[in-house]
Amino acid sequence: MKSLINKTLSLVLALNLFILTLFVALVPPALNSSFYHDQFVINNSYERANTTPQALNDLIDHTLAYTYGVIDSFQYNLSLIDGSTRLAFNQREIDHMLDVQNLFIGGRILTGVSLLMLLLIGGYFLTKPKAFKRTYFKTMRNTILLILLAAALVLGFAALDFNRAFTIFHEIFFTNDLWILSSTDMLIIMLPEVLFFRLAVRIFTGLIAYLAIIIGGLHYFGTRKVKRT
Repeated sequence: MKSLINKTLSLVLALNLFILTLFVALVPPALNSSFYHDQFVINNSYERANTTPQALNDLIDHTLAYTYGVIDSFQYNLSLIDGSTRLAFNQREIDHMLDVQNLFIGGRILTGVSLLMLLLIGGYFLTKPKAFKRTYFKTMRNTILLILLAAALVLGFAALDFNRAFTIFHEIFFTNDLWILSSTDMLIIMLPEVLFFRLAVRIFTGLIAYLAIIIGGLHYFGTRKVKRT
């Protein structure tokens, strides 16, 4: 019974470690404004938005701040090339971005809980003998390895049919169809599907690299010989 409890705790520890790794792999690239500025040049977004580079760069910075919950209001008064201004977003875009913000806030809460669980369960395992830890390092390694393989499969599927993968993602994480927007909406002008493809590649390659490093560390500690006294 005690062995089953310890194995369950090691699985929970591995899952929480994955959640923290996913947060590290996802959030910095997703909130890196320089990435979006570069994509605007590649995608000719400034001309499509009928605004200046500085105005659109400021708008994406505003959007990222709202996404992460730093500011409360999403609407923005955008300056156009001719010197006039207009509201950047329609109500459907505003409603969708509220869902996106809630998703990010939920992710931050989940990451905080995972960090707490990691510290508590990790602290418990650290009090155990080396031979005990070796056994459960192996369980964690195998769990993370399965997650790594799943991440690689997702990346492979997305590379083959990103449009379908993009649709499945939204159907899983959103309970409405507000994410289906017009090509003339500012969110689509700023964030076309091709941009999300490039961002997804960055996130998943980073995630796979981080998981591979973790697996290597767990394998080392799980197979290291215990010195006999």
